[in-house]
Amino acid sequence: MAWASSPLSSWLTNTLAVAGSMDESSVCPPSSSALVSPPTLPRPSSIISGIICEPLKGLETLCPIGDSFDSPELSLPLWLASSETTIKNFVVAKHVPADKFLKHTRVVCLPGFTATVRDELEALIKVAGPEALKLVSFKDDPINRRIVSSWPPAFDNTYPLSLGFLVDEGGMEPIVRQFQKDVAAGIA
Repeated sequence: MAWASSPLSSWLTNTLAVAGSMDESSVCPPSSSALVSPPTLPRPSSIISGIICEPLKGLETLCPIGDSFDSPELSLPLWLASSETTIKNFVVAKHVPADKFLKHTRVVCLPGFTATVRDELEALIKVAGPEALKLVSFKDDPINRRIVSSWPPAFDNTYPLSLGFLVDEGGMEPIVRQFQKDVAAGIA
């Protein structure tokens, strides 16, 4: 069984698995770039999906990073994965044999890609047009920005890919297109 981890569960799983007391692994997913649930601002990770999902549903949303689409703060890099790929990777994690993990750890950072807040918004414009961006208002929140900027913007995907985990290809645009299809189908 694989757990979506908090630091405590990762530590406990790793300690017990390396000691041979249990056969478990722990995975650390990237931030999700398109969540079905509505954002719950001011939770920092909400901005990552909210600035995509809400406009695609025709709803207004707040981007608390930067004061406008031209703000330099929108260059903030984020480590992302689609919800679809993350869910598939949870299933993959369940089936990775114990002997495939490194001897000293059973914790795996799931594959992802780096994109900026601006990359997300540009993908929104490409997929849904400039009208979608009009649903995004900007009000820079230094606390949220400081929290989000403290997150690692990149990881080496080599190890998780060698275990059979998947990574999104093509950056933000395919993820935004898929979410737009999900909204049209009534499942998002």
